[in-house]
Amino acid sequence: MYHPGDVVQVHLVLKRADGADPSVTSVPAVTILNAAGTAVVTSQTMTLITGTKKIYKYAWSVPSNQAAGRYFAIADYTVDTVVFDNVHIETIDIGDSRVQGTVALDSTVAKDATVAKDATVAKASSLITLNPDNSATIQAIKSKTDALPATPANETTLTTIQALVQQGVDGILCHMTIDKTVNPNTLTMRRLSDNAVVAVFQLTDDANSTVRTRTS
Repeated sequence: MYHPGDVVQVHLVLKRADGADPSVTSVPAVTILNAAGTAVVTSQTMTLITGTKKIYKYAWSVPSNQAAGRYFAIADYTVDTVVFDNVHIETIDIGDSRVQGTVALDSTVAKDATVAKDATVAKASSLITLNPDNSATIQAIKSKTDALPATPANETTLTTIQALVQQGVDGILCHMTIDKTVNPNTLTMRRLSDNAVVAVFQLTDDANSTVRTRTS
């Protein structure tokens, strides 16, 4: 599929059944017809591609106003004294002739439809001018962030708090053992989860009470 403004390379291959190099006594001339048989290119000389046996080419620069449709390249030439006239060598489709139905528009419209119009594309310069006050979503987010403390707790502070909370939990949910084989007696507190020692206290009795003093 080609479009107006494209360059179409039309080729003609001349060869003999025995593989020998054919003798071209009349250089091929190409004519390009539209579907109605009207010539849009008339008897243009084709150029031999150097080193081939033998391939000729012609570059058709499709005009910018060329109508969409199917075109036919035909050639006249003489090979080994045999004259060939109006031999079909290539079919060329311009624009959207292969697209069916209502989509089969002219090539300019079809190509233009695949590219967003500049006027309808959002650009950075347009977006930065939008007023966030007009967005309920942005305002809802802003109200939440405005309520955050100016100096939220950092990771070090949270780690310290976590350790203190864990100590409190260990102190409440623990196994306590009083060792009466030593004097003064000792109270050992062990964590229930792994039996690790949480704290050790020395117990001192008097007539009215028992006082514990932490030793570790």
